[in-house]
Amino acid sequence: MSKRRLHMWSGIFGASLFVIACSMIFFFLLGDEHDVADIALSMKALPAGRLLAAIGLAIAAYGALIFYDIMACKYAGVKVHWARAAAVSCIGYAFNNNLGASNVGGGSVRLRFYARWGAGSLQIAQIIIFCGFSLWLGLGALVGLLLTIWPADAATVLPMPTVLVRPLGWLLLALVGFYALLCLVRRRPFVIRGREVALPSPWLMVGQFIIGIVDWIVCALVLFLLLPAHADIDFTRFLALFLLGHGGGGLSLIPGGWGVFELIMLQGLRGVAPTGQLLSALLVYRAIYYLFPLAIAGLAMAGHELWIHRRHLRRWRVVLWNWLLETTGYRVARAATPRIRRLDTVPIPTETLRGPNPPECG
Repeated sequence: MSKRRLHMWSGIFGASLFVIACSMIFFFLLGDEHDVADIALSMKALPAGRLLAAIGLAIAAYGALIFYDIMACKYAGVKVHWARAAAVSCIGYAFNNNLGASNVGGGSVRLRFYARWGAGSLQIAQIIIFCGFSLWLGLGALVGLLLTIWPADAATVLPMPTVLVRPLGWLLLALVGFYALLCLVRRRPFVIRGREVALPSPWLMVGQFIIGIVDWIVCALVLFLLLPAHADIDFTRFLALFLLGHGGGGLSLIPGGWGVFELIMLQGLRGVAPTGQLLSALLVYRAIYYLFPLAIAGLAMAGHELWIHRRHLRRWRVVLWNWLLETTGYRVARAATPRIRRLDTVPIPTETLRGPNPPECG
């Protein structure tokens, strides 16, 4: 199957899952005639203290994300100031969380910035792979720990027999453990298509695990604080469901897991609180952790591009002003903007201003 056809079918599959997930959410809302009205009421009734705490935790979660790019630059050998790497990390993950692996996702953002700062194509590829792999590495390690230490709580949200929960946790821990062992033992780089690719150093590997686990826990706390106060669920079970929802959303090929994550969370939390209140918490969570950072990242990206291309903008301003002069006339344009000087002034002959000579008398 060609790459273009595979891309087309993956898009169709993701769109189909999105439609099914939205239909299921609407079906859940129809189960109780008061649920739709409860969404707006639940948003208004959300305590200000919890909302501010959730916003603070979201900021802390994005603060943890900046270490991914800092470590990735260290791994790839790219000498960039840590503040620049932190800014690229926040902008990249804001786009990646909402748009996924699209043409305007986090990979494209990193490519644009790091290439401008002198990084090579192989180095940028290493940074992108390091950041994406670290995120999933933390997810796998945390899920493995949950399934191994608290199998009973995890079994309540996983669609599988309880007897298979702990072996699945062992399998995940074995996989991440194998990666850690490779980073500790193997110092020779791998050769991929004639290019050498080395594994991260032991300290970078430890940082991947720590930042990945902390980031997922803090991210889960953002949504946990937005749940109704009377929600009867402990954090361990909620964390397992939260990670399952994000894992399913990531595997669904839908950008940001929109619809799939909400469907998994609503299904797992059914009976804990009214569906309308749960959906309002999910919508506020989407706004805090996804939409607001995306808006800030979009403005930052637009401001940076305008600053980079400011010389081209000046040329376009000149072109626009000349067109305005030709269209409306010099006097109208000068009256509208008296401080702007005419850029295409053409000297007028003196004879034209004086007019024709009067006839001589005599």
